[in-house]
Amino acid sequence: PQSNDDSPFSSHSYGIQALCRALVKYERWDDLLKEDTVPWRDILLDKANKAYFQARAYFAKNDLAKAEKAVLTHAELKKEVDTQKNFVLSSLYPIQSLELKARLALARGEQLEGLGLLAEAAQKEFDFQRQYADPPFYPEALYNALGEAYLSAKSPLLAAEAFEKDLTLVHNDLFALSGLVRAYAAQGDESKAQDAMARLLYLTADADNNVPIVERAKEIGRAHV
Repeated sequence: PQSNDDSPFSSHSYGIQALCRALVKYERWDDLLKEDTVPWRDILLDKANKAYFQARAYFAKNDLAKAEKAVLTHAELKKEVDTQKNFVLSSLYPIQSLELKARLALARGEQLEGLGLLAEAAQKEFDFQRQYADPPFYPEALYNALGEAYLSAKSPLLAAEAFEKDLTLVHNDLFALSGLVRAYAAQGDESKAQDAMARLLYLTADADNNVPIVERAKEIGRAHV
């Protein structure tokens, strides 16, 4: 109990990160936005994370006005963050900031700028997770987010490269495998799509029904594979 304080490495902090990570990965956006879901504290780390996660939820819900407000709240913390000597916050915040700028650009239809910023954020998150990932502080591997953005941009070759890159960091990542099913199917490469689908189905054999990221792959798989 004495060490369960507000430090980034306390059980409380790990619990908040794990909760938010699960809500993001499994697209529980309404839950993430509920005031009583996450026990946010009045500390800088939580202020930055709260603004980041709220922005992510609003982007996912296509509420651009509220997403922009959350991004602005996050950006306004930069000066205070820069004065802190906190490994976790100083590592997380620049990646979050870059990712949110990318998502904002994409939401505004600025595709080239958004993809460029997201690619930069993905590499920074990749390097950070290689440095420390027990547990990972970032809620998702951003190469998956980049792959999804490439799929939305009708660039399945680049999408597949991004998902494959993620698998070098997170082996048997079901989110990357789902992306690969869809990316290879879009390319017309049935053999690779089938292989990714087989790996995904084996990995999720005991998963709950109707997990969104799995269902997307199954839907594409039924149509193309």
